Amino acid sequence: MKTPLRILVAEDGLNLQKALEAVLTAEGHVVRVVEHGGLALGLLKAGESYDLLITDQSMPCMKGLELVEEIRHDPNLCGLPAVVFTTDDYQEFVDRVRSLDAFHAAKPSLDELKRAIEEALAWGDKRNAK
Repeated sequence: MKTPLRILVAEDGLNLQKALEAVLTAEGHVVRVVEHGGLALGLLKAGESYDLLITDQSMPCMKGLELVEEIRHDPNLCGLPAVVFTTDDYQEFVDRVRSLDAFHAAKPSLDELKRAIEEALAWGDKRNAK
């Protein structure tokens, strides 16, 4: 994994915001945290550049999957690797995440999050190499 990555985190839980920012920053990454998907989408559409999106599913204003759908339909953003980090882990939900070329990690496992980040970055490298 290259460092530093510019990572955008959309998470409404204050404790998890702080934990994700601390862990990712300690690994050398530059992290921007916002409270919901609408804010994340606004930053991306305004031209802010990120290497990775990590989003919660259950947030006010815009859910994580809605955010990923919006990104995948935007030709300027569709190559952004995305991880949905959530407690939702039933198979239908995981399949929906995968159908959007995104990666699922179950909260609160940081090991699972790291695995999903690696998979998402590999997807992004492969997609953007085309």
